[in-house]
Amino acid sequence: MANHIHMIPGISVPVYFYNEVQWAKSEKNNAVRTMVSGGAFSMTYLGEKDLEGNASEDQPYPEYIGKPMIFLGQNLISKTTPEQIQAIAWHEEGHCVLGHIKQDEALKIIIDPRKEVAADRFAFSKGATKKDLKIGIQKSIQVINETQAVCKGIPVDHKVTKGMHRVIKTLVTLSPDYWYRLFAMRNYA
Repeated sequence: MANHIHMIPGISVPVYFYNEVQWAKSEKNNAVRTMVSGGAFSMTYLGEKDLEGNASEDQPYPEYIGKPMIFLGQNLISKTTPEQIQAIAWHEEGHCVLGHIKQDEALKIIIDPRKEVAADRFAFSKGATKKDLKIGIQKSIQVINETQAVCKGIPVDHKVTKGMHRVIKTLVTLSPDYWYRLFAMRNYA
């Protein structure tokens, strides 16, 4: 399935659907590679790139370049329910409409728990449930691990991949930012 952009009812920001493995394999920056591996983020759309990372001469969506956009990966979509993907999309829309998206600053959002909590609150205000958003976040962590394994040539069902997923999940759940966010979800949902 090729990358494509759609406007989705109930979402005020364009949504870019992409393949996590293809993008992660072509990404040179490790932090960006991890971000795109998870299947859900928002940032300024910079246009299509060729295999070397340069802007393509033929831009299929020039009207969106320089504007905030939601990015949803095909693997994450295949692992989530429609309600979970809607909760994730509303969360990402929150980043866009709350002014969190600045040119080339996508990575700064994910390390600011206050912005994550604000986007969670936005999703709840649109109708997302705490359960759907929490499960969506957990599935995104799983997709990061699987995408990274595939990029390294390790099968998704390999014991190393499964072991790494458990380690990553444990590290994430032990982080103070994760607990801060869950605490905020309890208070705002």
